[in-house]
Amino acid sequence: MLRVGTAGIPKSCPKQDSAEAVGFVKEIGLDAMELEFVRGVNMSIEKAAQVKREAIKHGVWLSVHAPYYINLASMEKDKALASAGRIIQSARVGFEAGAKIVVFHPGYYSGRSRGEAHEIISNACLKIKDTLDAEEVDILLGPETTGRIKQYGSVEELADLAQEVEGISPVIDWCHLHARTHGGLTSPKTVFEAVDAISNSTNLKNFHMHFSGVEYGVGGEKKHLPLSSNEPDYGMVGKALLDCGVDATLICESPLLEADALRFKKMISGFNVQGNDF
Repeated sequence: MLRVGTAGIPKSCPKQDSAEAVGFVKEIGLDAMELEFVRGVNMSIEKAAQVKREAIKHGVWLSVHAPYYINLASMEKDKALASAGRIIQSARVGFEAGAKIVVFHPGYYSGRSRGEAHEIISNACLKIKDTLDAEEVDILLGPETTGRIKQYGSVEELADLAQEVEGISPVIDWCHLHARTHGGLTSPKTVFEAVDAISNSTNLKNFHMHFSGVEYGVGGEKKHLPLSSNEPDYGMVGKALLDCGVDATLICESPLLEADALRFKKMISGFNVQGNDF
């Protein structure tokens, strides 16, 4: 099953309120919504509880996105600690809202070798997980594939991270993967390989994914674009996901948000499914 939703409150929602938006998401024909804490965690526990009630009432699958300014591998210790704190606070509020996963960008190589950055980020994730476990905050940690070459977050790196830290559920951002590989997401095989790499490193029952069009250059991602950019081809991506039989939630981050989320949902509803041993 593929669930489709929006990154944040749909633009056409009459009231720009997270609790109100949950019902609106269902009303327009979508299945999920990601609470966007990207500028800071500003939702109260009381509001989170209200969001959770609405999500249960309408059967909407929730996730949260931690603030953008996170670098667990920063050379500056205070910035690395603050980054971990932002993930922890996002997880706390997300858990109270009924979110299944907290999505975050792990960080940058920061002048370190890839191996050194990986070790630092892995250790930071272990500490974050220990803190959340001690508080009985039951939410998956979702490091996301990143779109820029200087960022930590390839599929292979996140697959390794998931093997080292229990409770890590790597998030595949298809436009980031396309940008990071300079347009490499071109065939069902490339989709199968990404899913396979994550599947082999975890016991995932449900994948979490992001999608949008993307403009990219030598350094990778530049900006998000509508799906009509065909960078990458989401007809191909959607068909490949259906063929490999994954259970996944796909969050649209296109500038057209719910319009493109609905476009993608309509697109995949018209495909015939063929099994694939990916």
